[in-house]
Amino acid sequence: MTRSEACPVSSARPLGLRSAEEPVEAKVKEMPSLSISMICSAGVVCLAASTASAVLVDFEGFGNGLEVGRGPHGGSFQPYPALFDLAGTSFGAPVQGASIFDSTPGGPNAFGSDLDLLVNLGNILIVQNDTFATQTVAGTYDVPNDEADGGSLFFDFVNPVEMLSVVLIDIDAHGAVDLILTDGSALTRTYSVPNYWTFDISVSGPNGFDTLDLTTLTPQVGEGGAVATAVEDLGFNPMDVATLEIIQSGSAGVDNLSFGVIPAPSTLLVLMAGLAGLRRRRR
Repeated sequence: MTRSEACPVSSARPLGLRSAEEPVEAKVKEMPSLSISMICSAGVVCLAASTASAVLVDFEGFGNGLEVGRGPHGGSFQPYPALFDLAGTSFGAPVQGASIFDSTPGGPNAFGSDLDLLVNLGNILIVQNDTFATQTVAGTYDVPNDEADGGSLFFDFVNPVEMLSVVLIDIDAHGAVDLILTDGSALTRTYSVPNYWTFDISVSGPNGFDTLDLTTLTPQVGEGGAVATAVEDLGFNPMDVATLEIIQSGSAGVDNLSFGVIPAPSTLLVLMAGLAGLRRRRR
């Protein structure tokens, strides 16, 4: 995985925000549309305040209806294996896995029954509906459609991460969501996102989605007016998140999962040494 190593800036910025003047971005060629942005702090090495590199997973580059992650069909296609292991499980029967849904209005799903997911975000991630289980081509659902009975999306990260944010879609009258972050000591932070946190775009209009900040315990009002809340175990370490589970009570979608990958101790030593050397040269 290739990363830029230095990007001097004039002032510090929060993790996950890019400078309009000095954008720094490296593409991972093996992974469709995965952007890894190295964010600089007040120093001269690409370390954010939390010493992490910001990663945005947007699920682009995959075919509509593709089954992704570990699921009930024995398939195990992992879209981003260098970052996390994904598992999807529907709560309906027969059990289905996770799939890619193209949310483009006028796209391949424009004339289907899932108009509330046409939020114009490109590809999004859903738990597949058990009533649309047919795969004429193995590994791809003929009709991607989110599970009305809900389900689980489970992300098991390869390295510790700091969760930043996630876009939640169609959290209307039929889809409260819980997001459970678990750290390396099995302590948790849980976000409870109630019904009506977003609008249903097919009924109430735009946007049909909103962004949940995963760095704060402060209540968050969604575009639909409902309030998401958060609690955490005493001692929970947000810089050491090992897994994320998104539990949906009804139909919903997920997109733009953002997190900071925490460098291994050996990597930090190299970066610190580079910073010290550059400071000496500046003198």
